[in-house]
Amino acid sequence: MIRFVSVALLLVSLSMFSFAQGNGSKEFDGFVDATFDQHLKFNPTHATQLGIHQYDAMLENYSQKSVTEQTKWCHATLARLAKLDRSKLSSEQQIDAQLIENWLHAQLLELETIRMWQRNPDIYSSGIASSAFVIMSRKYASQDERLRLLVA
Repeated sequence: MIRFVSVALLLVSLSMFSFAQGNGSKEFDGFVDATFDQHLKFNPTHATQLGIHQYDAMLENYSQKSVTEQTKWCHATLARLAKLDRSKLSSEQQIDAQLIENWLHAQLLELETIRMWQRNPDIYSSGIASSAFVIMSRKYASQDERLRLLVA
């Protein structure tokens, strides 16, 4: 549930960002793009759900190494966000910055404190089932191509 809420917050933030009127900080625009790109690399099934198909042949990596990488990335991204001068952001970007900051804190709460990835073995089986469902239920490519991506 926490992952769903945190992903929903990220999506709200990023969708709000896309409607900004062009005023504000270009640096922040790049920050949002990089944040979103890295999130999708860690969560390839989510990318497929969004219609971004460059990660279709990948699955989420549930290894300890990946959890450590995600944790480090969240901390580094929070540090980058803290260095941004929010007074130069548009009002929409300021809201986006707060949403992204909250989302990153929620990610860290899950990764470092709750640690459901370590305590709930269903994450692994439901993760692969979800990935298979997302790839096969979307009709963005032929069924044969989607099956090839699933097998990959």
